Amino acid sequence: MAIYSIDTAPLHILVHAGAGLSTVLLGGAVLARRKGTTTHRVLGWTWFALMYLIAIGSFWIRADGGLSWIHGLSASMTVTLSYALWAIKTGRVKGHRIAVTCAYIGLCVTAAFTMLPYRLMGQLVFG
Repeated sequence: MAIYSIDTAPLHILVHAGAGLSTVLLGGAVLARRKGTTTHRVLGWTWFALMYLIAIGSFWIRADGGLSWIHGLSASMTVTLSYALWAIKTGRVKGHRIAVTCAYIGLCVTAAFTMLPYRLMGQLVFG
């Protein structure tokens, strides 16, 4: 598995890392704000777009050239996000809330593992 520094990482790794950090921060803000407002919708759509970018983009990040268990998480995240969008579009607010909360918790747990000091995100956040 390749471990990159910020100055040697390929563009798709940097985009993935930047989007990941952004979604952790933005997701917390969206969950903390009042629901149903225009601001909530705009921030929510932005968060969803970044989450899809992370989940789908992860398939171009491969350890040893193949897929790993992490890609299974990416596939399940894509399904969860799609369900959350369907739920809110069909008036199933509780289902939307549960799906988005689960997606955010999954994101935060995954992000915690990327904060190891030898990983790119750990270097990006902690220097």
